[in-house]
Amino acid sequence: MWRRRETYALVAGDCIAINIAWILYYMLRIQSGLFPLTRHDMGIAHQFIPMAVVYCGWFLMFSIYGLYRPWYQASHFDEFSTLFKSVTIGTLLIFIFTSILEPPEARQPVYYLIFFYWLLMIVCVEGMRAILRRVQRRLFDSGIGTRASIVVGTIDEAAELLTAIRRSRNIGLNILGFVSTDVIPTTGAPTIPYLGAAHDLRNIIEKNSVKEVLVALDSSQHRTLLDIIAQTIIANPNVRVKIMPDLYDVISGQARISQMHGVPLIDVSPRLMQPWEETTKRVIDIFVSLAILVVGFPIWLLISLLVVLTSAGPVFYKQHRIGKNGKEFQILKFRSMKNNAESAGPQWAQKNDPRVTKVGKFLRKSHLDEIPQLLNVLRGEMSLVGPRPERTFFAEQLEKEIPYYRRRLAVRPGITGWYQVQTDKYDETIDDVKQRVKYDFYYIENMSLRLDIKIIFSTAYVMLRGKGQA
Repeated sequence: MWRRRETYALVAGDCIAINIAWILYYMLRIQSGLFPLTRHDMGIAHQFIPMAVVYCGWFLMFSIYGLYRPWYQASHFDEFSTLFKSVTIGTLLIFIFTSILEPPEARQPVYYLIFFYWLLMIVCVEGMRAILRRVQRRLFDSGIGTRASIVVGTIDEAAELLTAIRRSRNIGLNILGFVSTDVIPTTGAPTIPYLGAAHDLRNIIEKNSVKEVLVALDSSQHRTLLDIIAQTIIANPNVRVKIMPDLYDVISGQARISQMHGVPLIDVSPRLMQPWEETTKRVIDIFVSLAILVVGFPIWLLISLLVVLTSAGPVFYKQHRIGKNGKEFQILKFRSMKNNAESAGPQWAQKNDPRVTKVGKFLRKSHLDEIPQLLNVLRGEMSLVGPRPERTFFAEQLEKEIPYYRRRLAVRPGITGWYQVQTDKYDETIDDVKQRVKYDFYYIENMSLRLDIKIIFSTAYVMLRGKGQA
C-alpha cells in the first residue's frame, strides 16, 4: 500500500513540475518578447491541450526509464542521472516532432529554445523530486513507510552489515531483528532483537510480514545460502533478498554489485526486465490481444456455436489458477471437454483423453481453445508469454516437491511459453511438471522482448501446423 502511495506522489509531483516547466517555457518564448514570432499569440488558455499531450509523453518516457520505481532502491545521484538521460532524449524527441508538424511559415530557429526547455525540465522535475525526497526522509525518520527487514547470517558478518546500514541514514529499512545461521548467540551478537535460527526462517518471515531479507554470509556457504533463498521464496516470492558481498565477489567480478544508498549489496531477486521492456511488453500484450479478438471475431463466434452445438454445457471453461505473486484468478478457455469432466476431482490431462469432445480435439491441436485467455491478458492477469499458470490444487503439491517452485510467481503467467514451443506434451505426472519448471526458470532468468517475440512466432508456427496435443 505504501509503495503505491509513493508512486502516486511521484506521478503527481512530476505532473505539477512538467506543467510548470511548460508554462515557464511558454512565457519565455511567447510573452517575454525576447524571440521573434511569426504567428498570432492565442494566449495561455490554448496551451492546455498541448500541455496534456506533452505530459502524457513525459509520463511514458519516465515509466520506460524506471523513474517510478521505489526510491529506496537507488541513491539520489542514480535517480538524477536517470532523470538527466530521460529528459535529454525526451526533449530532443519533442522538438523533432514539433518541427515536423509545424507549418513552414510558423517555424523559427529552435536550437537555443531546446536548451531553455531542457533546462526548465531538469530544474522543475528535479526540484519537485528533491522536495518529495525530503518529505519521505522525514517520514522514514518517524518510522512511516519503511520496509520490514531482517538480517540473516553469521554473527560477525551480520554485525558488519548492520554497521554499514546505520551509517546510511534514511535508507527506508526497518530492521526488525537478526536470524542466526550459527549456534544461538550469547555474546557478540548484533545489537538488535534475536528472532530465531535460520531453519525457522519461513515462519519468521510470515509472522513479521518481512519485505526485505539481508543476508550476511561468506559466499562460500553455498548450501546455507540456497536454503535461505528457498525458504524466502516459499514464504513470500515477493520478498527481496540481498546479500552482502565479500572481497572475493568484488575482486573476481562474479557478482553484480548494486548500491542501496552507499551500502553494497548483491540483489538475488533483481528486476527481471528493464523498466522500458516491462512497459513495452505490457503494451504489446494489450495491442496484440485486442487485434486478435477484433480481427478474428467471426471465427471466435463460429467456434462458440460449434462448442455449444456439439456438446451440452457452457461455451467457456473457467478454472481458478495462481497468478503473479500468488494471486488467484479465473482463467478462460473454449470448453474442449465434456461438461463436468472433473466431477470426481482435479485430474492431470492425458494423451488421447476420453473426456475431450470432437470439436475439443481440433481446438487443442490448434491451440484455439486458449484464445479466450486474451481477455485475461487485457485484465492484467496474464501475459502473452510467460510460465503457464498452475491450478491451486496441483501448485500446493508441487511446492512440496520443488523448493523453488514459487519463483515462477515472480512474473505474470502466460498463454504460451518457452516450454510450450519446445514440446507438445501435456503435463501427465509430477515428473513432467518438474521438466517444465526447468524451462520456466530458463525463461524467467532470460526474460527479454527478443525472447518473447521468438516465442510468439514459434507459437504461431505450432498453431498453423496443428501440432498441439489432443
